[in-house]
Amino acid sequence: MRSFIPFIALATLPTFILASPTPRDYGLQKREPTVEGLDLWDIHGGAVDYSFWTALGIKYAYVQATKSSSLKNQYFEQQYSGAGTAGIFRGAWHYAFPSQSDGKTQAESPIR
Repeated sequence: MRSFIPFIALATLPTFILASPTPRDYGLQKREPTVEGLDLWDIHGGAVDYSFWTALGIKYAYVQATKSSSLKNQYFEQQYSGAGTAGIFRGAWHYAFPSQSDGKTQAESPIR
Protein backbone atom coordinates (compact mmCIF):
# COMPACT_ATOMS: atom_id res chain seq x y z
CA MET A 1 0.00 0.00 0.00
CA ARG A 2 2.86 2.42 0.72
CA SER A 3 4.14 2.32 -2.85
CA PHE A 4 0.62 2.95 -4.15
CA ILE A 5 -0.02 6.27 -2.31
CA PRO A 6 2.89 8.22 -3.87
CA PHE A 7 1.80 6.99 -7.28
CA ILE A 8 -1.70 8.44 -6.79
CA ALA A 9 -0.26 11.76 -5.62
CA LEU A 10 2.05 11.97 -8.63
CA ALA A 11 -0.69 10.94 -11.02
CA THR A 12 -3.04 13.69 -9.83
CA LEU A 13 -0.44 16.46 -9.60
CA PRO A 14 -0.20 17.14 -13.36
CA THR A 15 -4.00 17.24 -13.58
CA PHE A 16 -4.14 19.90 -10.86
CA ILE A 17 -1.47 22.00 -12.55
CA LEU A 18 -3.18 21.75 -15.95
CA ALA A 19 -6.59 22.54 -14.46
CA SER A 20 -5.42 25.60 -12.50
CA PRO A 21 -6.89 28.86 -13.78
CA THR A 22 -4.55 31.25 -15.55
CA PRO A 23 -4.80 35.04 -15.87
CA ARG A 24 -6.02 34.51 -19.43
CA ASP A 25 -9.01 32.55 -18.05
CA TYR A 26 -10.14 35.78 -16.41
CA GLY A 27 -9.66 37.85 -19.54
CA LEU A 28 -6.41 39.37 -18.29
CA GLN A 29 -3.60 40.09 -20.68
CA LYS A 30 -0.15 41.56 -20.25
CA ARG A 31 -0.39 45.23 -21.08
CA GLU A 32 2.20 47.91 -21.53
CA PRO A 33 2.00 51.01 -19.31
CA THR A 34 -0.34 53.60 -20.75
CA VAL A 35 0.59 56.57 -18.58
CA GLU A 36 4.17 57.78 -18.28
CA GLY A 37 5.62 60.28 -15.85
CA LEU A 38 8.71 61.94 -14.47
CA ASP A 39 10.63 61.33 -11.27
CA LEU A 40 12.49 64.51 -10.36
CA TRP A 41 14.96 65.41 -7.62
CA ASP A 42 17.59 68.06 -7.03
CA ILE A 43 20.19 66.67 -9.46
CA HIS A 44 17.83 67.55 -12.32
CA GLY A 45 18.12 71.24 -11.46
CA GLY A 46 15.33 73.76 -11.43
CA ALA A 47 14.97 74.39 -15.15
CA VAL A 48 12.92 71.44 -16.40
CA ASP A 49 11.59 71.81 -19.96
CA TYR A 50 8.02 70.75 -19.26
CA SER A 51 6.82 71.65 -22.77
CA PHE A 52 9.26 69.03 -24.12
CA TRP A 53 7.94 66.39 -21.74
CA THR A 54 4.26 67.18 -22.31
CA ALA A 55 4.87 66.92 -26.08
CA LEU A 56 6.12 63.38 -25.43
CA GLY A 57 2.91 62.55 -23.58
CA ILE A 58 4.10 62.82 -19.99
CA LYS A 59 1.06 63.08 -17.71
CA TYR A 60 2.49 63.21 -14.18
CA ALA A 61 5.58 64.13 -12.22
CA TYR A 62 6.69 63.11 -8.74
CA VAL A 63 9.15 65.53 -7.20
CA GLN A 64 11.44 64.62 -4.31
CA ALA A 65 10.83 67.08 -1.50
CA THR A 66 13.17 65.79 1.20
CA LYS A 67 15.75 63.14 1.98
CA SER A 68 16.41 61.75 5.45
CA SER A 69 15.61 64.27 8.17
CA SER A 70 17.70 67.23 7.08
CA LEU A 71 18.17 67.34 3.30
CA LYS A 72 15.72 69.32 1.18
CA ASN A 73 15.48 69.51 -2.59
CA GLN A 74 16.51 73.11 -3.23
CA TYR A 75 14.56 73.07 -6.53
CA PHE A 76 11.39 71.54 -5.12
CA GLU A 77 9.19 74.63 -5.38
CA GLN A 78 10.35 75.38 -8.91
CA GLN A 79 9.95 71.77 -10.10
CA TYR A 80 6.60 71.23 -8.38
CA SER A 81 5.00 74.50 -9.48
CA GLY A 82 6.47 74.16 -13.00
CA ALA A 83 4.77 70.79 -13.42
CA GLY A 84 1.45 72.25 -12.28
CA THR A 85 1.75 75.24 -14.62
CA ALA A 86 2.41 72.84 -17.53
CA GLY A 87 -0.79 70.93 -16.72
CA ILE A 88 1.05 67.87 -15.43
CA PHE A 89 -0.42 66.01 -12.46
CA ARG A 90 2.11 66.14 -9.65
CA GLY A 91 3.02 64.68 -6.32
CA ALA A 92 5.85 64.88 -3.81
CA TRP A 93 7.92 62.15 -2.21
CA HIS A 94 10.36 61.71 0.65
CA TYR A 95 13.50 59.55 0.45
CA ALA A 96 13.72 57.75 3.81
CA PHE A 97 16.99 56.75 5.47
CA PRO A 98 16.00 54.62 8.48
CA SER A 99 19.65 54.23 9.49
CA GLN A 100 20.11 58.00 9.91
CA SER A 101 17.10 58.92 12.04
CA ASP A 102 13.86 57.47 13.32
CA GLY A 103 10.64 57.34 11.28
CA LYS A 104 8.85 60.03 13.29
CA THR A 105 11.64 62.55 12.69
CA GLN A 106 11.69 61.79 8.97
CA ALA A 107 7.90 61.92 8.70
CA GLU A 108 7.95 65.40 10.22
CA SER A 109 10.79 66.58 7.94
CA PRO A 110 8.63 67.50 4.91
CA ILE A 111 6.28 69.46 7.16
CA ARG A 112 9.02 71.83 8.38
